[in-house]
Amino acid sequence: MTKVSKIDKSGTPVPKTPDQRAVARLPTKAPSRIRFQGILDEAERLIAECGLGGFSIPALAERLGYTRASIYHFFPTPYAVLNELSRRYFQESAALIMEFARARELLSWRELLEQVMAFTADYYNERTAARILLLGGAIADQNNLVAEETNQQLGELFRILFQMRGVDLPKEPDVAWILVDIVDSVLRHSQHRYRRITDECRDEALRAATAYLSFYADAPRQTRKASRRK
Repeated sequence: MTKVSKIDKSGTPVPKTPDQRAVARLPTKAPSRIRFQGILDEAERLIAECGLGGFSIPALAERLGYTRASIYHFFPTPYAVLNELSRRYFQESAALIMEFARARELLSWRELLEQVMAFTADYYNERTAARILLLGGAIADQNNLVAEETNQQLGELFRILFQMRGVDLPKEPDVAWILVDIVDSVLRHSQHRYRRITDECRDEALRAATAYLSFYADAPRQTRKASRRK
């Protein structure tokens, strides 16, 4: 399920690699790290207030009182800012979900899924910029690569959480990744139509995810194998 840009002479898919202009240059010194995070914080506020249509490096520089060059030093293009923000949301949400799940180790997989879905809806509704960036649709191919990477990593997180509850999800096809894509599709629909995650769409995402997972979690292993061979 890795994104590929071409096939080599042997017929082997060649994975796409990120355009380095869409990748942030991470700072190494403390003062630079503070400025780097400050730029991301202001970018988040700008997107929340004005949407992606109002986002640009010049607008960001004006709000911060920085020169454009000082922002380009870390972020060669606007896409580098957006991609780094997306990665920050992933790291934050993944840590929160893991902490949330570990505090509820006695929950069944169905109960965990229901509570994580409610948590996810609240997370997005409290973070306008996260909804716009992660659920608003890719604005460029480089952002799409980051979205795929994020969903794959979230899939691995859910694989671990379900393994802790005795549910082993296949890797071929990558059921955990597909699960995240299913939920992502419903939440994207909610963001596109309502500009927020509604209770109804949250519940619909839960129904879709539960129906998909129940085949792997509830059916005997032999039944699953026989069904997949048909």
